[in-house]
Amino acid sequence: MADGRETHGISRVGIFAPSLGDGGVERMLINLAGGFNKLGLTVSLACATDSPPYLDRTSASPLLQIWHLGRTAPIRDEAERWLRHTGCDVTLSAKDRDCRILLEARNRSRLPIPVIYRCGTDLRARLAGRSAFRRWRERRRVRQLLGGVDGVTGNSVGVCNSMDAFGALTPSRLIRNPVITDALLEATSRPPRHPWLRQKAGPVIVAVGRLASVKDFPTLLEAFAMLPREMGARLIILGEGRCRQRLESLTRSLGLEDTVSMPGFTADPYPEVAASDALIVSSRREGSPNALIEAMALGVPVAATDCPSGPAEILDQGRWGPLVPVGDPHALHLAIRQILDRPVPTERLREAVSDYREEASAEAYLDFFRSLQSHFTPGH
Repeated sequence: MADGRETHGISRVGIFAPSLGDGGVERMLINLAGGFNKLGLTVSLACATDSPPYLDRTSASPLLQIWHLGRTAPIRDEAERWLRHTGCDVTLSAKDRDCRILLEARNRSRLPIPVIYRCGTDLRARLAGRSAFRRWRERRRVRQLLGGVDGVTGNSVGVCNSMDAFGALTPSRLIRNPVITDALLEATSRPPRHPWLRQKAGPVIVAVGRLASVKDFPTLLEAFAMLPREMGARLIILGEGRCRQRLESLTRSLGLEDTVSMPGFTADPYPEVAASDALIVSSRREGSPNALIEAMALGVPVAATDCPSGPAEILDQGRWGPLVPVGDPHALHLAIRQILDRPVPTERLREAVSDYREEASAEAYLDFFRSLQSHFTPGH
């Protein structure tokens, strides 16, 4: 070990992420890889791109190796080839489809390599509103996945409870997301790019996330529209997605064209968040909202919907920021006023999320991996 810590036989971790994109799951996997590297572990990251996003957030390390999954053979064959050539002691995947592919490749290879599934969303909330047939089909598929892997982790109590409700029979553990990294904390030293944050005319509120229905930005826009004009408040929503046109239309209908900005996706939203006066999470459901944790780590006041799951846990039932009902613009408006008028002290916010440090998460995963070694049986 580079830092003298004992890993009990684990020296190489495989992260299987063929669908690696630019979302929150991907950010957490890259952060986790960096955390493993700091513990002296080699990480083989298998993905379908030569230039995975967010790599600039990790320290350059020879312990992080990128394995490009080719497109000339079926993805399951590529996964099996990766397993045979990299010699991983344990593997991890974070999306249902990716994990099914990895599990099939491991079973075909007959290699004694545990497969761990990291679940990042409340499974019950994910199925809410779907037809009875689709719920039945998805429940069946999820149960098969949870019963086939060698261990599962959840990033919040709500996520873990939802896995239990689906009948997770393999060893499971709550492990916090590796959200707080050196790159995040360095954000305060970099100037924001958005002109509203460079020269403030009033309080600036920020939201970060895909422009998707699950993030419920319409409720945020309606809540923001209730703020008195004389406050001079402005709202920046950082993200991109299929709901952009709808949100732009709503912005116009509410008369907010001059006070709402949606500049698109950025891989580095942290200088904007750090310079803002508040961050709001308006989601209908979450697993463990990283933007909320990141803002608190930067000392920025926050408010969130009490959606399943994560916000209530992170905010300690409202101790560190107000929780409001999902889809309630008036309640969210009052919460925004509260944190602008009476913000929680910076140091208290930072202390509240100390368990989400990158290295603490990596250590928790390593401890979980070690606990599986004594009773692991391939193809159980």
